Amino acid sequence: GSSSCPVTPSLLYNALTTSSDGKYAAYAHISDIVLLDLTTGGADEAMACSLLQCASTVMSVKICQTSEGPVVVVGAIESVLVFACSDGAKLMQYTLPNPAAPHSSTYDRRFYARGCCMISRGADDAPALLLGSSTGVLHVFDVHGARFVYSHALEGHHTAAISDISSSHEPEYAPHTLTETASFAVADEDGCVTVWQWVSASLLPITHLKAPGECFTSVRIRGEWVFAGSLLGKICVFSLSSSALKCEISTHARAVNGIVVHPYMDWLLSVSEDGYVNVWNLENVASHEIEAMTSHVLKDALLCGARFVGPQGKDIAVVQYDVEALMLLLGDALPCA
Repeated sequence: GSSSCPVTPSLLYNALTTSSDGKYAAYAHISDIVLLDLTTGGADEAMACSLLQCASTVMSVKICQTSEGPVVVVGAIESVLVFACSDGAKLMQYTLPNPAAPHSSTYDRRFYARGCCMISRGADDAPALLLGSSTGVLHVFDVHGARFVYSHALEGHHTAAISDISSSHEPEYAPHTLTETASFAVADEDGCVTVWQWVSASLLPITHLKAPGECFTSVRIRGEWVFAGSLLGKICVFSLSSSALKCEISTHARAVNGIVVHPYMDWLLSVSEDGYVNVWNLENVASHEIEAMTSHVLKDALLCGARFVGPQGKDIAVVQYDVEALMLLLGDALPCA
């Protein structure tokens, strides 16, 4: 089934995001964000949706949780924007420092923000927002309720554009999937992943992972394992303890545009420009045995984002390039969660 909205997603990775409580979903349309209320609509009724205007091309979108409720964090050309999910109010618009001088003839209009993650620094400290950019620089914002304040930049760890950022402690992940210490994976377009942790009140890289010749589009981290989708249609599987590339899943014929780890099952979802929606069983990933659980193909669909949704987490929502709908695939082929 599908629920139509009068806009389309734009050409980017990881174009669909949902809130940890399953109420909201958001995806990108050129310079706007479509915000959906997943608790509305039905078989013959469209979901309630609103349009968040960003004024410049959207490069990434993610719903993050704050103490004041869920917010939509948007990476865009030259800036980052934050909107409240509850009413669509714009909470912040911050222009990032551009690497080229504003008055130079080489002023780089391609400079953008992409990839973000909310970071917990402990019960007594305010959380932080970690934001990636096209120059490889990471930007850190202190988060006080619904207020975002720029803190500092982390430079010298990535030389290529950041493509995605993910946490081992994403808000939707069940407690049994979490490690004692939260880790944060940052992937770039040069096939590199850095993994970060809070060490002595500082955010420091603890591991550098590399897959030569790859261009990563997306990254997820679960326990000991880091999964990175690539432009060549593969998912690279890294071990955190050894920093080694353990195996590769040749999953798609074209670019992997989004991967998602299930909130509480050992399942990995991948979507691609080849139109395939694949779900993988990670129960035996330690022995390098990754089984394909189910595969769906949407003909002529250039898929650019997906999420597990529904009360049992068995359904899959996907978005496509240039299609005015959020598609819902019912998870009959998946075992009961």
